[in-house]
Amino acid sequence: MSSKERSVCSRRDFLRGFGRRFFPREQGPEASSEVQQGRVFFEQNNYFMAARCFRSFLQENSESVPVRVFLGVSLYWCGRCGEALEILQGVTEGTHPLVLLYKSLCLATEGQVETALAVLAEYKDFTRPLVQRAVNVQLALREENLPVSAQEMEKDIREAVEREGEPLIW
Repeated sequence: MSSKERSVCSRRDFLRGFGRRFFPREQGPEASSEVQQGRVFFEQNNYFMAARCFRSFLQENSESVPVRVFLGVSLYWCGRCGEALEILQGVTEGTHPLVLLYKSLCLATEGQVETALAVLAEYKDFTRPLVQRAVNVQLALREENLPVSAQEMEKDIREAVEREGEPLIW
């Protein structure tokens, strides 16, 4: 029997499922049609509509951490960094790489360079090498006491995220 016949799912499907280990698909927020529709909009880079779907779901289920994170990310890409930061700071799982990355991007957009760099110092995600490299460059500039511009920091990291693509798992 070959390895392909034995495997029930592809490696990519397995890794995506591993990211959803906090709740089964049928029981968690993923079961909601609003969240499913929001994910579709998110995948299509229609962040405004994704944010509407996620916000609609959160009106009834305000405790859903993954949906709150994706609402924050969607709001960031819509250019509403103040709202995104407020939502991401309310996330209880604040050390998740996705939360740290977008908190720091929002802080940089708001002009709070030192706070953004402090948040980035905790960021570790070696599954996203381009983003990790951009983060490491910003931290190295700070370590060498070189001037770090909030706009340049946000631009460099945002470009790395765009090149690498958004993770669609929590």
